[in-house]
Amino acid sequence: MGLCLLVLTGWGGMADAATPRITLQLQGADVVEALKVLAEKGGLNIVIGPNVQGRVNMFVENVSVGEALDVIVESGGLAYTEERGILQVMTAKDYEQRYGRIFRGRVETFRVSHAQANALQQALLQLKSEGGKLSVDGRTNSLVVMDHPEVIAQMEAVLQRLDVPSVMRVVPLKHIAVSVMASVVQKMLSPGGKMEADPAQNQIIIWDIESNVDHVVDLIQKYDQTPFVETRVFALNYASAEEVSAQVQKELTQGVGVVRADPKTHSLIVTDLPDRLALISRIVGALDAQRKQVLIEAKIVQVALKDQYKLGVDWEYITKKANGLQVTSHLLTLAQGDKGARVTSGVLARDNYTALMEMLQEVGKTNVLSTPRVTVVDGTEAKILVGSTVPYKTVDSREDNGVLNRFERVTLVEVGVKLYVTPRIAQDGFIQMRIHPEVSSVLTFSEGIPVVETSQADTEVRVKEGATIIIAGLIKDDVKQTVKGVPLVSRIPLLGKLVSSTDVSKEKTELAIFLTPRIVSGEGEMTQRDIEQPGEAPGDKPDIRERQK
Repeated sequence: MGLCLLVLTGWGGMADAATPRITLQLQGADVVEALKVLAEKGGLNIVIGPNVQGRVNMFVENVSVGEALDVIVESGGLAYTEERGILQVMTAKDYEQRYGRIFRGRVETFRVSHAQANALQQALLQLKSEGGKLSVDGRTNSLVVMDHPEVIAQMEAVLQRLDVPSVMRVVPLKHIAVSVMASVVQKMLSPGGKMEADPAQNQIIIWDIESNVDHVVDLIQKYDQTPFVETRVFALNYASAEEVSAQVQKELTQGVGVVRADPKTHSLIVTDLPDRLALISRIVGALDAQRKQVLIEAKIVQVALKDQYKLGVDWEYITKKANGLQVTSHLLTLAQGDKGARVTSGVLARDNYTALMEMLQEVGKTNVLSTPRVTVVDGTEAKILVGSTVPYKTVDSREDNGVLNRFERVTLVEVGVKLYVTPRIAQDGFIQMRIHPEVSSVLTFSEGIPVVETSQADTEVRVKEGATIIIAGLIKDDVKQTVKGVPLVSRIPLLGKLVSSTDVSKEKTELAIFLTPRIVSGEGEMTQRDIEQPGEAPGDKPDIRERQK
């Protein structure tokens, strides 16, 4: 709700001496109501357009009604016309659409004496207001401007600087080819300037304002030194040629440097100024450094929870009982619809995996589902899948020459335990681990398409090399069906149902994922230390090949 205060103080103003003078204070007032007040107190006939809206804040003292109207119109982005004593107030956009010009704008024609009008147009377009217009009269080499007076004044000042007599300068090149330098010079010309390349004489002819010609000539003479450019081949050992090429491209001398990636030879071919090539050499060396690798040892453990632990494992209680074993816990929200209440993630303070497994036996039967290992380059995502792929058929149709053809397509969906891990090695030897575990299972099939239930979480942990990360709390219900009956007879249709029964049981399980990252150099074979896991003796380790099956 706005505040409006209007005081009549006298007469004399808008069109003649009979116009009252007013003091007006508007704070957050509706612009339509403000116009109604002016119409009533000033004796004006005002027609307000349908698009006029907004609020106005103004504080004026002892002004005419016309002056007050101008303040409201300008502050609200409005316009008006007066015809036969009636004021029509509308938005500035409606005014422009109706009359083809901006409100209170003026038209000015500038005759260009030295430059080309169409070339100067590009420089003036940046100054034009939103509703202004700028056109070129090619017959008279003039610019026609329709805009606000202050904008036209700015354009006139720019034209005075640009529309000056141009000079011609012939610049012979001694070392650099004219075809290489021409593209650089073209970008440096002012509006209206031009150049011509003469390959036969290996020279450039420039027409431009004198100050800019001097600047361009200085640049050409700086580049036209012997040797001008060099070409160097950088052989890459580790980085991708395409990726390094994209970074080198940003450092090239504009209009001179060129880089080309050769994936076959895994190299870069760079042509540029000698001093710039020295910088590029350092950049390539930094980007082509050997990246360390991280060996990620994972253990995926399933715990069949006892009845008193149906809400999940109390990890704080477990770790307190494990003789000082410490786990730092964090709570993470699961995906919508997940049955687990939370996900607990933390870091094993010391290598005591065996002690923790013994404590888990108290809450339920433990089963190590898988112990995969994967080596991944620093900063690259690794994916571990412990599960299976479920195939299902879909039917697609395609029309060919009026004939509708149907064909089947087999689609695979991955279910089980999926683990996405992205390690990043810090300078201090710590490893930043971005971890995304996902547990999925097929609930049922709808029209032949599997309905998949998924639980997932995201966490990021910073650990020392060799420390073990724990992610737990991924709880799900396993439904088991057991068929009991007389052998052979239970398989006979109809009769088999009479002598057999089916028992359905639910078992609540929780998954615990143990991750141990180790930094490896990637040179030669992995040592025994690289593949030993915490809490295990070297002779107790299963064969790696068996885990990869």
